[in-house]
Amino acid sequence: MPKYNNKLAYKGRKASQNLTGQMRYATDTEAVAGSRTDLAISPSTLSGAVDDLIPDASLTVKGKVELATVSETTTGTSETLACTPKGVAAVAIAGAPDATTTSKGIVELASSAEAVTGTDTDRVIVCSSLTARLEAPGEIGGTTPAAGNFTDLDADGTGAISLDADAASNFSVAGAGIDLTLESAAGRVIVNAEEAADNAITLVSAAGGIDMDSALSTTISSSENTADAIVINASARHGFGSCWSSRRRY
Repeated sequence: MPKYNNKLAYKGRKASQNLTGQMRYATDTEAVAGSRTDLAISPSTLSGAVDDLIPDASLTVKGKVELATVSETTTGTSETLACTPKGVAAVAIAGAPDATTTSKGIVELASSAEAVTGTDTDRVIVCSSLTARLEAPGEIGGTTPAAGNFTDLDADGTGAISLDADAASNFSVAGAGIDLTLESAAGRVIVNAEEAADNAITLVSAAGGIDMDSALSTTISSSENTADAIVINASARHGFGSCWSSRRRY
C-alpha cells in the first residue's frame, strides 16, 4: 500500500460504458484526442473538443462552416463560407446585370416625372407613369418633320381636337389628286386670324380656280370704313358678264 493516497486514484469501482462507478474528467488534450472511453467531458473541454474534432466544411467534406458577410457574399470568391438569405438577396441585385433592350436583367421603375421628361433609357414605364406621360406628350418631329402615317384624327363628341403652334406652321397634303378637306358634319367651319393685316386670311389657288357654293345665302362683309373695304378684282379679264368692271369697290 502506498504511503500517501493518490488523489486521482479510484476509491471504488471504476465506471465504464457498461458499468456505473467512479470516473474522472478528461483534460482538454484528452478530449481533443477523442480516443478514451473511460473519461467524462466537462462543458469547458467539450467546447474545445467540438471545435477541434469537427472539421471545417469544404466542397467535399461535411463539417462546421462560417457564415459569409454581405460583402463577402457579393464578392463571390470564397469557397469556405456559407451564404445567408440576406447575402443571397444582395447578390441577386448586385450580381445581376442591368437590363438593356437586348439583355434580361434588373431594372428600375420610372417615376412620373422621369416618364414625362422622356430622356431616360435605363428605366421602365409603369401604368401610373404612362398616364402622366400621355397627359404631357412631347413634341412630334422636333425641328425636322417626322415621318408617320395617320388615318383619322377624330373627337368623339365629348372632347375637342386642338392643334396649336407658337411659330409659323404648315398643314398640307402632297400628291396629284390628293384633296385636303376641312369638314364639320353638324357644326360650322371657322377660319379665324387675329393679325391686323389686309391679307390676314389668304385663299390661294396657284393652278386652278376657287369655287364657293352654299345652300343658303352667302355674305361677304367688312367692318372697315374705307372706299376699298371690299374689292373684287379680275386681273386678266375685264368685266363680269356685261355689267361688272374688272375692279369693283363697295
